[in-house]
Amino acid sequence: MEDSFETLDRHIKQEHTPQPKKPLTPNAIKGMVFGIVSIVSSGFIVTGIVFSIMSFSYSARDMPLVKSDPVTYRSSGSMLKAGRICAAIGLPLSLLYILYYVWVFSSGFYSTY
Repeated sequence: MEDSFETLDRHIKQEHTPQPKKPLTPNAIKGMVFGIVSIVSSGFIVTGIVFSIMSFSYSARDMPLVKSDPVTYRSSGSMLKAGRICAAIGLPLSLLYILYYVWVFSSGFYSTY
């Protein structure tokens, strides 16, 4: 009976040993945060476009590093993809807001109030 408890203890200790954290690339978090901010600030015309471009550039800087060692930088790759997707959503939203503002101010709809 003692032997079974010892093997059970060893088995539990082996399962719950913390795994070493995978390193992140330097710009992975920046790219994701700027991508999210580009969606949130897309109604402010210029800021949405600026943050989208910043997210694309930070993501593009680290993509070669992730492609060279995808196992080590696995979580960074998903963050970079998320940042690029958010930037790809934020940029057209900003452009749509620009078109909307141009339409509102040029149609005279704004001057009726």
